[in-house]
Amino acid sequence: MNKNMIIITPHGEDINYEFKEIDALKLEFDRSEIQHSESYIYEWLETQKSNFNQIDGFIISCKCDWENAIKMILFLRLVKKWNLDECTIIWDSKKEFIEILNANLSFVPNENTVFIDRRMYSTTEVNQEIESHFINSKNIPPFDIEQITVKPYKSSGHQITNEWGAYKLAHTAEFYDLLPKIEEKQKASKTLYFNYLKRKYKINEQFVRTKPNIPLPNTSPKYLLIDDNYDKGWHLVFSEILKQTTLGLDAFEKIDDFKKITEINPADVEAIIDEIKEEIKTKNYQGVLLDLRLHPSDDEKGKSHTDINNFTGGRILKAIKEEFPFLPVIMVTASNKAWNMRQLLDAGADGYFIKEDPESNPSKDVSESSYEAFKDLIEASKKKYKTLQPFWEHIKENKTNSLIQERTDTNGVSTKVKERIDERLKMFFGLLKRSFEDTKYNQQFHYSDKALAFMTLWSCLNDLQFIYLIKKPISETSKNHEITIVPYLVSHLSIPPEYGILTRQKVSEGEPTNSLEAFFKEDWTTTKTFNIPNSSISISDWKKVSDRSKSIGDQIAILINAFSFTDIPLKQKLLKQLFDLKVKRNALYLIHGEDDDLSKDFYKKLEKGKTEISEQDCAQLFEIVYFLLKGIYVQINV
Repeated sequence: MNKNMIIITPHGEDINYEFKEIDALKLEFDRSEIQHSESYIYEWLETQKSNFNQIDGFIISCKCDWENAIKMILFLRLVKKWNLDECTIIWDSKKEFIEILNANLSFVPNENTVFIDRRMYSTTEVNQEIESHFINSKNIPPFDIEQITVKPYKSSGHQITNEWGAYKLAHTAEFYDLLPKIEEKQKASKTLYFNYLKRKYKINEQFVRTKPNIPLPNTSPKYLLIDDNYDKGWHLVFSEILKQTTLGLDAFEKIDDFKKITEINPADVEAIIDEIKEEIKTKNYQGVLLDLRLHPSDDEKGKSHTDINNFTGGRILKAIKEEFPFLPVIMVTASNKAWNMRQLLDAGADGYFIKEDPESNPSKDVSESSYEAFKDLIEASKKKYKTLQPFWEHIKENKTNSLIQERTDTNGVSTKVKERIDERLKMFFGLLKRSFEDTKYNQQFHYSDKALAFMTLWSCLNDLQFIYLIKKPISETSKNHEITIVPYLVSHLSIPPEYGILTRQKVSEGEPTNSLEAFFKEDWTTTKTFNIPNSSISISDWKKVSDRSKSIGDQIAILINAFSFTDIPLKQKLLKQLFDLKVKRNALYLIHGEDDDLSKDFYKKLEKGKTEISEQDCAQLFEIVYFLLKGIYVQINV
């Protein structure tokens, strides 16, 4: 039975091949078209693939120029879906093999990839040599990828990384059904280098999904992808990854118009930044995936550019973080330069995902670890957003219409309580944000950032009692004070007169003064407790005989009572929160640290009694502070 062979040769250029035991099919290509690019060779071979079934091998005719001949051979070997691993390929050439060796494209002749130097034989002898190879080729092993050399062209290296990175990430994540969809969107998938990489990393063509396809409702929170290569597969694969964490993803498609601008100037960048900020505001995105290089001019910058401000993505990062400090921004970049990563984090980036560079030759474990780290980063960013966003929105709201009215002293100098509280609220936010970003190593050298944030917020209470309350001694000889809520606040909140003046007299036995009943119902004779529904606070904890003008907690209780005199459930809720938080605050080692031998392991001392401050503690304290600043109760869910 004769062998079946395909002869690949340029159109209209005759070549005399005669065989006895071989049936040959001639496939002719248009030389002028194929000269344009590798993709033309790929596309032409793809149109001929129906002829590849049940064939034993190929002849690359001597009429093909050497570079296209090598590309033909490598495509036939590398394109997995054509399934030509074991077929014989013979290159009939008019040059010695050594004359056509190339640093970027080459193969090693062996039993199933044969080079014939036509100059060594007559035409008849060439035909006999070709036929002999085909007839005698039995049990030929598949080609060895190590015997092939394919390198990217320098001009396309960055773009290849962008396109290959999306394809490789989809494979690592086991979203196999995405692979053909990504290839359809990419020019790089038709290059020799791309197909060489698929072989090298053993990416199969079995497009069967192994991860569940999770449907998301339209109301799901979303991230925004800002990447000029979003349509090269990144939107597809990032969408699938985010769906695993119940997040949606939109691509910022207006980046296409920005890319078309030939020479950009600062005004163009500002315009695209304004578009992005408007998208974030309008659609309430909960995070951003941002590429560093978003315009062709960014790709042209060489190694001398080490400042992220030279790149469009770097400027966009800074602009987003200035207006939305609570919004996670994760950089997705093909750059792995150490100085870029450092500067991106310094500018506020919440992390980064480095697109896999095929030249870095990562192992399977490295690729999988990078993918898992990216998923962990998304999950951590979700929690960060959920915690930080409501705090920041309310901190911004406090800048207008707070209840604070500054006073002047006898020298006419105005208090700056509003300014101090604004600064502390911003500091509180920064410390809370930092608590998500601290390393385990650093945590052994300083106190919890959450505890520092909590204490910064607690310090606002001191300013609030100072600006809202007027204190004067009951008499010249008394150490106790009459506490008066400032008149403008009494009037503004319509506080009943009996709430306006609150006194505390030191008593030993019997009933306390009626003024205290304005904010607590006290039973001094039996239970010795303040009776707050759903809780019993021991009288010793709240200091029965203390002067309330010296206790910030007691004075804030007075204000909570006055602010919420018509809303009993809210009053009870906030008073209970205040007491519980005061107990925690007093247990912090930060407040009552031991004085013994501070020189020994000072930084390693834990908060007293292992007291830990949580995001929920910060949220409950913020609710109290915000209520007293605005007269409005907001619930913070973290």
